[in-house]
Amino acid sequence: MATRGIRIVDMKIITFGELLLRFSPSHYAKIREQEHMIMNVGGAEANVAVSLSNMGLDVHYISRVPSNELTQFCIRDLAKNLVKIDHMQYGGKRLGLYFVESGNSVRSGKVIYDREDSSFAEITPGMIDWEEVMKGADWFHWTGITPALSLGAAYACQEAIQKAKELGLTVSGDLNYRKKLWNYEKKPNQIIPGFIDKTDVLVCDVNSCEIMADVKISRKEAPYAEQLEECFQALHKKYPNLSLSSSLMRDILNHSHHCIKGALYPGGKITYAEPQDIYPVIDRIGGGDAYMSGLIYGLIHYKEDLEKVINFATATSALKHTIQGDFNSFSADEIKALMEGGKNKNVER
Repeated sequence: MATRGIRIVDMKIITFGELLLRFSPSHYAKIREQEHMIMNVGGAEANVAVSLSNMGLDVHYISRVPSNELTQFCIRDLAKNLVKIDHMQYGGKRLGLYFVESGNSVRSGKVIYDREDSSFAEITPGMIDWEEVMKGADWFHWTGITPALSLGAAYACQEAIQKAKELGLTVSGDLNYRKKLWNYEKKPNQIIPGFIDKTDVLVCDVNSCEIMADVKISRKEAPYAEQLEECFQALHKKYPNLSLSSSLMRDILNHSHHCIKGALYPGGKITYAEPQDIYPVIDRIGGGDAYMSGLIYGLIHYKEDLEKVINFATATSALKHTIQGDFNSFSADEIKALMEGGKNKNVER
């Protein structure tokens, strides 16, 4: 029996970031040729929240949004997925938007952001009572997208991470480097190291670690797995408070055919997941967020069994690639079935 909507563990998780409205052409059309767009709700931290909620966890999502009909559309979608928004902040004039042109076969995808001067980008420290928000909470999740939006958003996220550590929450982060968003006076490596210092679980790749965490990789011509191993070792040496690092490795055969596997580093030796071959890729947006949510769920439920943790995270991401939109709507039971090899080709009746 699927567990979607059933609270299965006494664990309160908080995610914090910008709520977005996404517009996409249908049937892999190009944006400039499309008269009608599909509208979905998204945003990295909202994606993590929805995915964890659909796995049965108690998730609270915090953002700052304008009070208008677009926000109401987004709020209804979060509520449908049982994400709690009791500490949502209202203010400002506009909701952040973005536009996705999906890749297909030999054609790569494209993302256009329209997030400047959004309600969330105008957030500042002190707007959110983190002491109140984090009452009874166990886990706090951030991404590197939030501090990319504005200096105020960066300091608000820093404030949240600091309070989470003071209150004894587990803190997870996903570096999520977005070159198009870092447009103010601070560089990523001037902001992010202070976040990582107070983070327990970090998802990253080699490129984001070099740019955001100030970790240098010497073996640039080596196979990526060797680069990643060096990256993890350097990361844990530079940030000794890190307990675990992880990365989603992706082999793109073409833009409709990916093979993915997770890597988990607790110090010492990397544990790799069984690869998941995905064809056709329906929508890769949100695949990394699904991986992050699967990692959090796995660490909560499988604890020291690192193989199960990383295989669950990889299976979560693989399933997300099979549906359109940002949100991962699969239950924990559906993910476990894939993780355990349940690739049933027949229709369930």
